[in-house]
Amino acid sequence: METFHPKLILCPTDYSEPATLALHYGKLFAECFNGRMVVLYADSISPPPYFTSGQIEDLAKEIGRFKGAAHKHLTRYVREQIGSSSEVEMVVAENQTVPAILLTAEEKKVDMIVMGTHGRSGFNRLMLGSITEKVLHETNHPVLTIREKKISRNCPKSPSNRCYAPSTIRKLPFRPLNTPLRFRNVLEPSC
Repeated sequence: METFHPKLILCPTDYSEPATLALHYGKLFAECFNGRMVVLYADSISPPPYFTSGQIEDLAKEIGRFKGAAHKHLTRYVREQIGSSSEVEMVVAENQTVPAILLTAEEKKVDMIVMGTHGRSGFNRLMLGSITEKVLHETNHPVLTIREKKISRNCPKSPSNRCYAPSTIRKLPFRPLNTPLRFRNVLEPSC
C-alpha cells in the first residue's frame, strides 16, 4: 500500500474565517509530514477598455505597489495566524482566484491543496459560484476542504483531539484547532 506524505502544501487565502482555519490545518499537516507551505493570495486587476496606453502604464505602476503592499499584508497575516517560519513561502498572484490556485499548484508542484470553503448552497451557490468546487473539478492534486461549522447547543463541547489519516492510519494531534477533521473520498466513474 502506498502512503501519502505531502511535502509541499498550498493554502490559498482570502483572509476569511474558513481560509484562516484551513491555514492552521495546512500548518499542522506540514509539521506532521516535515513539509513546507505555500500561502497564496490572488487578486485580478484589469484596466477598463477605454484606458489610454499612458493610463495603463500608470495603472501598471500602481499594481506593482499594490502587489508589494499585498505581500507585506500576507506576510503579517500568516505570521499572526501561524507564526513565522522559513518553511512558508508567500505568493501574491495577479490573476483570478481559480486560475491562480491551479497555476501555482502546477508551477510549485504541490502535493496537496488545503483550502477553506464558505459552505454556501442553493441560490447563493448558483449566483456566487464556488471557488473550492471549481478547484476540486479542475485540479489533479488532492484537495482538503475546511468548512467552519457553527457548534449547535446539542453538540458536545469537547471535540475530538485526534484525527486519522486513512492513507497511513497514523494519528495526528489536532488539539489546537478544536475542530474534528473528517476525511471523505470522492470516487468518480472512469470514462
